[in-house]
Formats: sequence, structure tokens, C-alpha cells
Amino acid sequence: MMYRTTMVALTVLAFTALAGPVRAQDADALTALQSASAIRCIFQAGVLGEWRDGRVERELTSDVGMAFQYHDINSRAGTARMTGTQGEGAVSATLTPSGLTLTRTTPSGNHSFTTVFPRYQADTSSFLAVHSRHVLLSPDPLPAQYYGVCKKAD
Repeated sequence: MMYRTTMVALTVLAFTALAGPVRAQDADALTALQSASAIRCIFQAGVLGEWRDGRVERELTSDVGMAFQYHDINSRAGTARMTGTQGEGAVSATLTPSGLTLTRTTPSGNHSFTTVFPRYQADTSSFLAVHSRHVLLSPDPLPAQYYGVCKKAD
């Protein structure tokens, strides 16, 4: 047990040392993200995957124009709501120094994840973000990951 505790402490210390000093802009972005009760996101580019005969095929996409909003964000309670083209639903919200991650599980058991990073897109007040979908449509998985930005909407 002592060995494990020591290894965890050393690992945390190593990652902290590698991360380097926190830039003032990053601290400002984290503070802004922590105070957000609503964000509006748009994703323009991504990668779609599809397994065929046990092999994954990837397709780059651009001009996706996928947009949705998260609102009623309460990271202390771990809750939020998502509104998009397919309606509205409850999501879980997790806030860490690495960002705000919002997770949705569909009625069919598929998952989507959006992580909003405490980093601004150059010369804007928009946060960098990634949205991933983990979907199983019979008979094969259809994963996708999209890249974009989110902006405070409150």
C-alpha cells in the first residue's frame, strides 16, 4: 500500500513538473469556464470512424456545422442540460483543471462527450473544445470526434 501511495505521489509530481507554470491567460480562461452556467458550441471539423470486416476506416470531415448548447451547468452537483437538433436532455458535468467535460448517455446506451478546455482560441473569448460520439449501430461501432469552440452564453 505504501509503495502504491508513493508511486501515485511521484506520478502527480512528475505531471505537475511537466505541465510547467500556469499562464495568466490560462488561469483567466479556467476562471471564466468555472463561472459558466451556459455555453454554446460549434464544431466544424472532425474524424469519422467505421469498422468494416474488423478494420477501421477513417474519414476526415470539414464544414460539419454541428452546434448545440449546454445550459443549467452545475459542476458542483455534476449536472447540466443539453439542447441540440435532436432535442433536449440531461447530461453529467465534471469540472477539473483540465476543463469541463459534459457526458450524455442516449436511451439506446450510446455516449457522447464534450470537453471544453480552459484555453482560448487565438484572439477570441471562445474556448477550444472537442466532441466525441461513441455509437454502436448494428452491426458495427461508428465513433466520431469533432473539433471546435464553445463560448459562454450566460
